Amino acid sequence: GDAALIRTPAGHWILVDAGPADARWNAGTKVLVPLLRRLRITRLEAILLSHAHRDHVGGAAAVTDAVPVGVALDPGESFEEAAYFGWLEAIARRGVRWHPVVAREQFQLDGVTFRLVHPPRVWASAGEDLNEDSAVLEVRWRDFRALLMGDAGIVAERAFAGTVDAVDVLKVGHHGSR
Repeated sequence: GDAALIRTPAGHWILVDAGPADARWNAGTKVLVPLLRRLRITRLEAILLSHAHRDHVGGAAAVTDAVPVGVALDPGESFEEAAYFGWLEAIARRGVRWHPVVAREQFQLDGVTFRLVHPPRVWASAGEDLNEDSAVLEVRWRDFRALLMGDAGIVAERAFAGTVDAVDVLKVGHHGSR
């Protein structure tokens, strides 16, 4: 699992994924919340969870309980995962707006463009493998581009091939192709 914290030029923050959690250890309480406090981050404009697997959503409830969040984003694919349900409960408790994301949606914050590359609203492999339904995010600022893949693998890569230009930073999905 993983997490990426993105700071815009004007000092706004976006969290993409929230690391793993289980009965013994929680990335939210042990890593992310202490990091947010150390960096004096008092608000996240958004949390985007690439998909509902525990290694990406595990720390999200702890983060949501620790700091105000502007909007909660994920692909909205139902999955029987306690950590995902815990996050949904946390955003409901805190009154955070939830929005299921699909490809081609984008938003801008301080001149940074955040564009969803995957998953499309309808596609042939939808629902077959939650990893392949991961939200894939392109982050653009001036000439810089990053691509955060969640756990999208070969099937998803083929689905959005040709829709992304060269990137400076690629966060490879752990089920990705060569």
